[in-house]
Amino acid sequence: DLATMEELLAYHALNAAWCHSQEAASLRERLDAQYSGGLLGEAALPKYPTSGMKVALRGKAGVGKSFVFRALTQRGLPQPRHSAETAGMQTAKTYWPIKLSDGMGDIADEIYVMQLTVWDAGTASFNEYEHVREALLSEAPLIAYVFSLRDVSSFEFVVQEIRGTEDIGRFCLIGTFADDMAHRAVDQSDIDQFCQEYSCNCVNVACLEPHKDLCASWILNMLCDEALRTS
Repeated sequence: DLATMEELLAYHALNAAWCHSQEAASLRERLDAQYSGGLLGEAALPKYPTSGMKVALRGKAGVGKSFVFRALTQRGLPQPRHSAETAGMQTAKTYWPIKLSDGMGDIADEIYVMQLTVWDAGTASFNEYEHVREALLSEAPLIAYVFSLRDVSSFEFVVQEIRGTEDIGRFCLIGTFADDMAHRAVDQSDIDQFCQEYSCNCVNVACLEPHKDLCASWILNMLCDEALRTS
């Protein structure tokens, strides 16, 4: 029998390498098609055990939160060349299949689907409206702080907010514009030191080319790993 989701979440052993395999890629395409309505009928795919989690994106304006949001929830679609400040709030679900590491015994060969509900609020709306702040952060066991690698103040904003928050929950970091090395301003050693201090993870992603793969799989692997550890 398949393990219950509660038993699965107790292991905290995501097999990240499998997510980059051809088997995983093929399954993601079929899952994306099914959940977007491209495949008709409930029997299109086997029913996998599913676990859901809310992920809230936080960060200064202009650091690429909307870019990350689209990369996670609209995988495979080209990114717009220019992005405006998000008005209000946006939310969408994304599905990501995972396996556990080989050390987990029989259940390591089973496929599980993580359902992540990603929330993103415009900075102006977040700062002005209390109900937007409450909607974004309430019942959010995982916060993904987004900062730009070419803007030191955006990283300092994240550091200050985390250090100024009592009883901070589970969080991770996403550094954007990793491919703009000519204008990189945030030192990797500062990121590593902060992550070591708070025992958190960070992934740096490319943003400059509109059709370039944002490495959404890296972000989703990290988010799923954090989700497992949070549960």
